[in-house]
Amino acid sequence: MDEVLREYPFKCTFSLELLIDYWKQSITSYNGDRAAILETLQKKLISAPELLEPIEDLAKLEPHKDIVRSLMSAVFPDALWDSEALIAMVPFALTPIMVSPVYQALLLNENGTARGKPLLEGDSYIQARVLNAYFLILQKCYGIDEGLAYPTVQVVPDKETGLDRYLKIKPNFRFVQVLNNGGPKELTEEQRDIILSNLADPEVLRNILPPENYEFRGFTIGMAVDVTEPEVLTAIEADLVDSESIFSHSGFLRLQNRLKVLFNKPNLMVSLAGLRDDQVMMLNSGCEIACTCIFAGSQHLPQEQFEGSVFYKAVEKGNILLIRDLLEKSNRTRVDEMLIQNGVRSMVITPLTYQGEVLGTLDLGSPVPDELGPRDALLVKKIAPRFVMALKRAMDELEHNVQGIIKEKCTAVHPSVEWAFRKAVFDHMESLYKGNPEDLQAVVFRDVYPLYGASDIRGSSDARNNAIQEDLSEHLNISRNIIRLASNTKSLPILDELKHRIDRYQDKIQRGLSTGDDKGVITFLARDVEPIFPVLRQLDPNVEEAIQTYENTINTGLGTIYRKRELFEESVSRFNEHLSAYLDAEEAEAQQIFPHYFNKHQTDGVDY
Repeated sequence: MDEVLREYPFKCTFSLELLIDYWKQSITSYNGDRAAILETLQKKLISAPELLEPIEDLAKLEPHKDIVRSLMSAVFPDALWDSEALIAMVPFALTPIMVSPVYQALLLNENGTARGKPLLEGDSYIQARVLNAYFLILQKCYGIDEGLAYPTVQVVPDKETGLDRYLKIKPNFRFVQVLNNGGPKELTEEQRDIILSNLADPEVLRNILPPENYEFRGFTIGMAVDVTEPEVLTAIEADLVDSESIFSHSGFLRLQNRLKVLFNKPNLMVSLAGLRDDQVMMLNSGCEIACTCIFAGSQHLPQEQFEGSVFYKAVEKGNILLIRDLLEKSNRTRVDEMLIQNGVRSMVITPLTYQGEVLGTLDLGSPVPDELGPRDALLVKKIAPRFVMALKRAMDELEHNVQGIIKEKCTAVHPSVEWAFRKAVFDHMESLYKGNPEDLQAVVFRDVYPLYGASDIRGSSDARNNAIQEDLSEHLNISRNIIRLASNTKSLPILDELKHRIDRYQDKIQRGLSTGDDKGVITFLARDVEPIFPVLRQLDPNVEEAIQTYENTINTGLGTIYRKRELFEESVSRFNEHLSAYLDAEEAEAQQIFPHYFNKHQTDGVDY
């Protein structure tokens, strides 16, 4: 940002002028007791003429605080004063003039300075204030109101938990006037176009509207509202865009701290697990001390270790599982006991489901029984979709890395044994994660004996050739019939030539089928015979009928007759399907006798 804008450049002065004008105008609107009160207030103002002028030294307000409080009663009704976080302050500053007890407790130190820090810091904070000031100048001086505003959000520590709370101060500029002390009285069309095209650029706005030419006079009304939930949800969503927030310990600790703020529980513990094959992948844990985490020292564990545990039950049901106190759970497993030993008493376990498949779980734990309840379950349901997509990306990236290592370190891997190679790669990745750059361990299958079997249909090749011969022969015959009918109507040399060539192909097909014969016949008929059909149609109705029969008989996709061959292939397919189903049924029984890996490949027969 330009040096000129490193400090707030506008002059801002406290004034009660607009508020006093409001009271004066109100006198004519009321009768009776209300009018008498207004007249009394007006008399008091006569004895305090300094309140009618801009006040740069706020200490001058102290002798007249009762009058100021009476004036401010039009802004801050007594009914709201003790229940809402309200403030009157110098325009575009957090310098308080008058604050409610709730605002004082939330946002001010004892000396009147602001607690916490702005959500936007440094140059960004100054730039946001400058732009908000320009938006008000454009609205009040030039009639340009685009509805833009940068929110003022103060991050303050909760006095009970110490966790950050996000408080948005909603401003009201009803009693702020903008004085134009040298800026343009009106904007040219060119200036308006430039401003509207650069509303977020304070440098451009400054060139047209120099800040020293404007003064803000009056006071801003503010109401502080808690926006912790939407602000933290936005921050979590931004964090989850980066896969490092899940894979890296520091990134996940940042996520855990945000969740502590969101749930307002300083002792909250968070872990994230992914399910892959028969492994539970502990992508990360937010435990700051390794020994407090049951998964410390391990990146993936067999799923069988979790059977019967609270995690297993949550995944099995597919719904959020709320445990108010683990000590009250009967039939606790080893995993449950480890949780208790490490100080976890209440939990919310959320299955993360993508397109009907459980990808993993998001687990929240607390050392305090009953600290996690239905409200927390509803809140975690709101954030779960964000973690689903992040976990999906993380698991896809993990799978990509696994496949990359398999392709780099191994030869082609058969699907039936890929699980063993994946396990070896996971062990290798965990070793790298712990700082031990060991090579990928050899994958060895001991006492494994390969067996191979195949089934085939005896004489299937001859049967296929015979089916092709019959289809080609029929194709040639109906072609010859068209040529014969045309010759009977009109004698043409080309028809005699085509009839002779058809007879030669027919003789060759009848003697036996060689490689490429079927393609040769189909090409001959499509290239030399079918192109003259449009001319032959005009010779005689019988010829036209024969051509129509030809076209109805030919399979348009293959360009030839496909009858006998279709019957043959259907019968082969049905036979192989029955045989394949039989092998599947027998294989299930065989697995009970002796566990083994089974693979089946189906062609004309079945290999297994």
